[in-house]
Amino acid sequence: MSRPFSLVGIFGIITLMAGIWVGKAMQGVAFSLPAGFHNPTLALEFMRNPQDWVTMFAGEGLAAKIAAVQEMLNRDNMFLVVYTILLAAFIRVVYQETQSKKYLWSIILVFMAAIFDRIENFQTIEVLNNFIANSQTPVQIDINRVLIFAWLKWMTLLFFFHVLRSYLKTTNFVGKLLAVLVWPIGVIAIVGIAGNYQASDWFATSITMILLPLLIVFSLSYSKPVVKAD
Repeated sequence: MSRPFSLVGIFGIITLMAGIWVGKAMQGVAFSLPAGFHNPTLALEFMRNPQDWVTMFAGEGLAAKIAAVQEMLNRDNMFLVVYTILLAAFIRVVYQETQSKKYLWSIILVFMAAIFDRIENFQTIEVLNNFIANSQTPVQIDINRVLIFAWLKWMTLLFFFHVLRSYLKTTNFVGKLLAVLVWPIGVIAIVGIAGNYQASDWFATSITMILLPLLIVFSLSYSKPVVKAD
């Protein structure tokens, strides 16, 4: 049996560990999250108004909270390189398996998501700097920019998985499951875009905690018979 995605799966484990490392930058810091959010990193991406920022950073330990966000963003700028390599490597193997240029072109989506992620992080720093400079009053237009690029990033990643559906549903159980789950996660995204914080949190969490891990499990589990030459 051949396991064409095995190396991708191994690198996927490294990617998951890197993602945990990014999240740890915010652990141990008591943020007051707006209703609907369970993850401070996602709250930073999807909050829609200055009052939500004031709520999140309210209370004691402002300096520690700002330092934690800055450290998380620095780590995330490194992490986006890691997940870009993972997804690009996965696409490369899919193309080798199918010889379909549709999948090869989808690598553009991977780089687009990384670019949106980097811009989003930069804009978040801008909000944070203005938050500090303006007596803890962030600027609405800066928040809007973060929100726009956050949604561009997450929707690009969702579309990436959508493109893969036609291949995944021809593979093993894990691949078929991944292909099916893209649709309900897309529905959650629509609710989140409409302004529901809980749906926004669930949507992004579904990509990082369901679709991405399933992609790695698929990479480690998928095998196919070796075709022997006559």
